[in-house]
Amino acid sequence: MTSSDKHTAKGLSAEIRQGIGHLAKHILEKVLPVIDLESGGEVVRIDGIFVRREPGTQRPGTAAPSSKAKVSTEGYDKLASYKSQEPRLVMLGNFLQHMIQCTELQSEGKKVEIDGFRLKNLPFWVRYPQPRVLDNFGEICSWCSCSCEICFLKGTATEYTKKAMLSVVEARTRAKYFSTEKKLGLPVGHAQPGEPFLNPRIMDILRIARNAEPGLLLDITTNADFLTEKVIQELAGLKPVCIVVSINSANGPLRRKIMRSDHAEVAIKAIPLLREAGIQFVGSIVGPASVPVEDIAETARYLDRYSALQVRLLLPGFTRFHPKEVAFDTLPRWGDIVKTAQQLRQEFSTPIMIQPGFFWNQDISAVLDGIYRNSPAERAGLKFGDRIVEIDGQIIITKAEASDLLRVTPEERAQRGCFRRSLKVERGDEIFEVELRDDSAVEDDFYPYKPAGYGLCDRSFRGQYFGIHLIDGFRLESLKTIKESIDKHPGARKVLLFTTPLAKNLFAQAAMIVGRSPEFKLDSVELHVTLAEQRFWGGNIMIGDLHVVQDYIDHILMLEKGGYRPDLVLIPRSFVGEWGFDVLGGSYSEIERKTGVPVELLTNVRVMM
Repeated sequence: MTSSDKHTAKGLSAEIRQGIGHLAKHILEKVLPVIDLESGGEVVRIDGIFVRREPGTQRPGTAAPSSKAKVSTEGYDKLASYKSQEPRLVMLGNFLQHMIQCTELQSEGKKVEIDGFRLKNLPFWVRYPQPRVLDNFGEICSWCSCSCEICFLKGTATEYTKKAMLSVVEARTRAKYFSTEKKLGLPVGHAQPGEPFLNPRIMDILRIARNAEPGLLLDITTNADFLTEKVIQELAGLKPVCIVVSINSANGPLRRKIMRSDHAEVAIKAIPLLREAGIQFVGSIVGPASVPVEDIAETARYLDRYSALQVRLLLPGFTRFHPKEVAFDTLPRWGDIVKTAQQLRQEFSTPIMIQPGFFWNQDISAVLDGIYRNSPAERAGLKFGDRIVEIDGQIIITKAEASDLLRVTPEERAQRGCFRRSLKVERGDEIFEVELRDDSAVEDDFYPYKPAGYGLCDRSFRGQYFGIHLIDGFRLESLKTIKESIDKHPGARKVLLFTTPLAKNLFAQAAMIVGRSPEFKLDSVELHVTLAEQRFWGGNIMIGDLHVVQDYIDHILMLEKGGYRPDLVLIPRSFVGEWGFDVLGGSYSEIERKTGVPVELLTNVRVMM
């Protein structure tokens, strides 16, 4: 309720206020079976609801003036953080904010001040897909010990929520209700990512995750400022674990400069300690323009020296919200990083991944993007740049097909025998066959591919099937969803399809592959492929997942001014959540409402690497 609304309410007659109060009381009685109300961090049982004679001002999320309530408020998730995944929680909160201005609540005959609520019947809310219970915990901590010069959060205008550190109690609750079979859990708020090891209960939380899923890999991303020898030994007791270390530089003074890190040496020393403890790890490097590419190369060599599973080079980005001095000429800088990666691949075998992968690899075919050390693929002699032609006699066209056939099936997992794949591979002008075989036992040590203590079927680190790494590929089925969406609109002749600078060429390759196949053929349709400018973020951002609703509205209206008005708009849905809200809370339905053009969202896989 706005301030003007409140003034209007105060000007209402007593009779109308009483009517509003009775309505609010009636609705509240219907809502209480769904939620528990809290005061000062404790659940209160409401046994009296009375209509106020004058409108009140208290709202949920603003604690009553007591020390207990203050602690309680710090532990709450902000309602806004749930808008994209579960807007019904926001609706409940908004209702309570308005309701308590019209009613007075009592518990055991005493007036109570409400400062929050919690859900009842938690099994009902277990409906949100998550691959592991650890993902369903949300952010373990929303604070960071560093202040990296190119951190994407700097100056951001989005509603990232700095929530309290995840408590052991909440972790236990989320683990209790997480369905390991269906991979479904409770809703997770949109919180600011932080450094998990700032949470003093991090090890207790990880043990809860381990007990919930004994065999699955726990992968944890950290800046490694707190990975002391003691912590690493504790992590070794939770195997299988994979630590993604945002090292950025193995040069102490430079790391302190670009990350504002107070524990640079701890992080650098953590790399050999992880190797010594037999813990699988990945090293990631963001190379802002202020860092020489020579340092990027030296840091990659340092990671290779201690047998990192892979080295990730993250192409640096900046937005219009960053300080001006952070901006740089994108293509030359990115080109230098790619050239450095190409040179390093000649020096050592540790896979080097560049993110976003589509920038440097625009080939839709099943070309190998990396081979993990001590893996079946390495033992079979496969190399970076080889192309898979067949798997078990099935012709392979795309990376996505290869990934699907290399993935160990549930039936194979249940048998726990020897996993095999027969491959026909092209290398230059040569075509040869190899057999991949993985019959390693839990105690076998093939570090870093499968360290001792890492189960045969439980290496969930994406993309390393038999030790082959393939970046996320364009799926030909995506073209089928385009045709299905168009078929819903029989009168559509001019169809506008949005893509991104990185995916446009891949889409063109896929379209050439399917040709005029009946499954994909578009009769009497003019398909216009376009790119929406990243107006909200600006800078050098070009990933479609980060588009906002207004970007698409502006682009469609711009095309219309130029004389082109589509009959139908198709947009990959990865820029919105399950309920259709973007990162700013805007609904995709606004695109159709403001442009007058029907909109269909295309199901697509979010590209990670």
